Amino acid sequence: PRASETIRGAGNRAAARMSNAQARRAAPPPTEEPAKMSGKASEEDDGETTRLTPEQNALLSGALSLAGVVVALACGLSGSLSFGDAGGGMRDKVRLFSAGLGGGVHFLAYLLTLCAFSSASSTVITPLMQLSALWMLPFSMAAAGFGLAELIRPVHLLSVALICAGGFLPAADGSLSFLITRKFWQQRAVRYVMLAEFLVCCYNVILHQATFFNPGDGGGAESGRGPSATLRFFIVSRTGNGLACAALFTSVPGLRKHAWGIFKVSRRYLFAALFGECLSLFGVGLVTFSYSSFYEPSVVNAAEGGLQQLFNLLFALVSRHILGLGRQVEQLQVKFASFVLVAVGLTLSTA
Repeated sequence: PRASETIRGAGNRAAARMSNAQARRAAPPPTEEPAKMSGKASEEDDGETTRLTPEQNALLSGALSLAGVVVALACGLSGSLSFGDAGGGMRDKVRLFSAGLGGGVHFLAYLLTLCAFSSASSTVITPLMQLSALWMLPFSMAAAGFGLAELIRPVHLLSVALICAGGFLPAADGSLSFLITRKFWQQRAVRYVMLAEFLVCCYNVILHQATFFNPGDGGGAESGRGPSATLRFFIVSRTGNGLACAALFTSVPGLRKHAWGIFKVSRRYLFAALFGECLSLFGVGLVTFSYSSFYEPSVVNAAEGGLQQLFNLLFALVSRHILGLGRQVEQLQVKFASFVLVAVGLTLSTA
């Protein structure tokens, strides 16, 4: 899923920057030369209070999911609300329900991930997004044990291990032994990402079971699977995503406060966040087809996270050293070692 992860990763980075404002509060402006500095100081102070919170960014994501569904239906994709043919019966209803449920789970995972981005650097959080690949391995092996899926091949298992090791290395300050310490797991961002990636794992398992088909087995449209079923899953899951967003923001008082506060957000940050969410939504749509076309979802999941990590590191370096924007990239030796491990793992995933 290389193309989709370039797009999806760019969208996630833009969303993270919009929701990272609370972690990057600037120091109070200097008091000298008040007549000259008052206008600038007032503008900066106002800018700090009008940036998006993680919750507001998630609200935009859910609203955009519903808007995307409306556009898809307006383009004549109304048949996407059913799987397979009319004779599918209960099986198609289960797939329809699971797609909607998966979309709701996916929204909650995204909300937790954005909250994690607001309390730690993206070069630390993005590597931790390999957790869903580790969560997924037991599910995949259990499915293979019951004869519901093919057992993961050794080369692909090695690929997942290398990508995950490379992913965790920066988050563990260069020492993988730090992962087994209490201090690591007590970090607020780690707890958020851990739960979020478990939910992502659940979503990806649902996605793979509902859409994967092997053309050599003679499946496809007759069995309710294939490219059209993948598109249907995406549309129904985005519907569930938007409805879960609406339900949470109308029923939770704290989230309602964030929803009302979005009217105070600067247009500049609002449009930037919307653009990032559009890229992210497009990337989610593309990567859905990757899960439906490869036998082992944990490999796709690991490759997805690995590509996000590589692109995030490259963009961070370019932004800092060429454009002069963003934070200083630290632990370059550790991140280079991580880069090598992930690159080797990605190469093996194509075997």
